[in-house]
Amino acid sequence: MDKVIYNIASYKRADTLIKTIESIYNQCDIINVTLNDYKEIPLELYDKKINLFISDNDKGDAYKFYNLINSNGYYLTIDDDLIYDKNYTQYMIGKIEEYHRKNIITIHGRSFKNFPISSYYNRASTVYHFIHEMVNDKKVQFGGTGVMAFHTDLFKINMDYFQYANMADVWIGKYAKENDIQIICAKHDKGFVQQQSFGESIYESDLKKDNIQTILVNQIYETKVLTIILPTFDNVEFLDETLQSIIKSIKNLECEIFIGIDGCKKTLEYVKNNSFDSRISFHYFEKNVGPYIIKNSLTKISKSNYILFFDSDDIMTEQLIQDILTKKSTHDLIKPMYLDFKGDVKGINKTITTTNTYGEGVFGINKNIFLNMNGFEGWRCAADSDLMGRLYKNKVKLTHTKQIGFYRRIHPNSLTQHPDTNMSSKLRGNYSRISKTKKNFGPLPNLITERFQEVSINYTNNTIIDEFKIVKDKIDNLLTNVLKLNVKPKQENAKINYDLINNIQNRKDIYHPSKDEKPKQVNKPLNRNEIFELKKGTLAEQNLRMFGGKKKNRF
Repeated sequence: MDKVIYNIASYKRADTLIKTIESIYNQCDIINVTLNDYKEIPLELYDKKINLFISDNDKGDAYKFYNLINSNGYYLTIDDDLIYDKNYTQYMIGKIEEYHRKNIITIHGRSFKNFPISSYYNRASTVYHFIHEMVNDKKVQFGGTGVMAFHTDLFKINMDYFQYANMADVWIGKYAKENDIQIICAKHDKGFVQQQSFGESIYESDLKKDNIQTILVNQIYETKVLTIILPTFDNVEFLDETLQSIIKSIKNLECEIFIGIDGCKKTLEYVKNNSFDSRISFHYFEKNVGPYIIKNSLTKISKSNYILFFDSDDIMTEQLIQDILTKKSTHDLIKPMYLDFKGDVKGINKTITTTNTYGEGVFGINKNIFLNMNGFEGWRCAADSDLMGRLYKNKVKLTHTKQIGFYRRIHPNSLTQHPDTNMSSKLRGNYSRISKTKKNFGPLPNLITERFQEVSINYTNNTIIDEFKIVKDKIDNLLTNVLKLNVKPKQENAKINYDLINNIQNRKDIYHPSKDEKPKQVNKPLNRNEIFELKKGTLAEQNLRMFGGKKKNRF
């Protein structure tokens, strides 16, 4: 069987943490523990099953997912204040397999019927709590990560995705929505997972100040006027001019602009180091899949009923968006007029090469019609012509703009000019023959998509950033390290390495052995005298008292 990996992030709760680990210790192969801002490390955690990570708490509870990117197997995330049933692992794995490893499983979740919501914690339409009995499985929008499980075949994300601390439930819900993954709150008995006694929890501390969670949830589910989708590969020299032209065209409208980066590290670094309008979001595709799979994938997460596909090297006219919005209520497909140009944008009127042309790569379309047709073929070129052929055969309501809607830039690396994909290329010819010989003009067998991850970027203006600044003044330390995305906790495996711990934490109150002293094996129990010799008054001593003065192999 695949490995069973438990993952936990703990913030200064050594006593309850140890009890939590004890409840699942015999149910798994690996336990990844991130100690957030611990001054001392409980000696009970030095064990052959446990991988220790030390962090400064900049990601909070999201560190449950710290080692996900390097993990393979059944991945279960838990909280440091719960006790799990002796059959918990077996049950959760059974549910993962029942849903063919395609869904996220939890036993705690919440959903909302209407958006926007006024409060994430206080305005949920439905809440399923892990302490209560649940008689049937239910789909939820947001699952509790303290009682969550899935197989790593389903997804892997790195820590950059969690942009704000202590709201892992929201971020996983966001990722699931973006990637069409269902979250299942599984049926369970009362008492299947039990709550330990402890101080204030993240939930209780944020109950009356959940502003950021509320903003994020509304962002995930709110409806937009229009979605503009642009795939991009390696053309950062044109990207700013394209985006500026789009912003001028949409003006103050509540549109969303999705840019899909097609596996290009150069473009990824460029967007991370620059600032953009808050209506723009970048989505990174690890694989170089081509523009059409990107368009399919981003359409799935769009929050509007109408999509405008655009190219990341073209220039939009100021009236195009208004033309699209005027016609979209009466037409399912809108094709804007364009002019070709070469060279600098400033000399655009002097470099026009064609007039009065309606292309097939830039167009507006009703989202439902696009998805019902299962979008584009996953080809490198010519998939837009193939889609148009299917749409024409199905007699969609088509119209054209009467004015020039955009300027198409002619350059050597564009799909229509590059030797591998230009109009006379062998590849395009092969795709053209496939389209012409098709006998079925209905939907494709399925919508071809690829996984992606939203890129954390800097914004230049308005709404969400302004709201975050207001919230920041009210919530202590919650957004302190929002932009510090490269801090990674340090890992210690297999043996106690006091030098490493001392260097990482830079704390004088952590025991530092002499150079001649050998580290102790994690699977060798320490006796009472050995522990007192390490450091009197530490958590180790407190734990001894709690255990009746007897030190034994805790797990």
